[in-house]
Amino acid sequence: MAMRWSAHDAGAVTPGGILRLMRAGSVDAALALAHQIGMPQQNFIVGDSSGAIAWTIIGRVPARFGMDGRRPSSWADGSRGWSGTLPPDQVPVVRQARIWTANTRTVGGDAYARLGYGGYDNGARAERIRKRLFQKNGDFTPKDMLSIQLDVRNDRNRFWQAQMLAALPRTRRCAHRSRTGRARRTLPPSASGSSTRSAAEPSR
Repeated sequence: MAMRWSAHDAGAVTPGGILRLMRAGSVDAALALAHQIGMPQQNFIVGDSSGAIAWTIIGRVPARFGMDGRRPSSWADGSRGWSGTLPPDQVPVVRQARIWTANTRTVGGDAYARLGYGGYDNGARAERIRKRLFQKNGDFTPKDMLSIQLDVRNDRNRFWQAQMLAALPRTRRCAHRSRTGRARRTLPPSASGSSTRSAAEPSR
């Protein structure tokens, strides 16, 4: 079986490009470099001292035809394949006052078709970040950004939280034994909707 992978292409990895990117003096300069650098494609958000920010895909994006890259497919009959890489002016760029990704899909329509399916996240984390970004008008401080980074609330889990709470005994707690015989008590999920708190803690 033969496989086509961008990492096998000449110039697939260009460390010098990353070094030049670190010295870029503006968003436009960084974007121009991002579309030429050889590396695995990644979300790329950049900002500069003037306040400009932008999102794009860093790395060389294959110019697919006849497929979206979602599933393996044969190129034997010439109806599917790659025709080089997308020219820089065809790689999607988003410029707006607030940008968020969280590994979710950032563009749609023709821009999405050019990039292809990338195994995107379901959007719950991106939704929360977006909500926090639009809760404040004006400048954000480092403390504001740290607060968003540490915010693990998942509003989409609130339905399932309600279902699980309803399934618990009225006391909302039940004692049980772990495999080691150590007594534990099962606690309800956090009322805040956080998905990080453990459902079981050692009994005191």
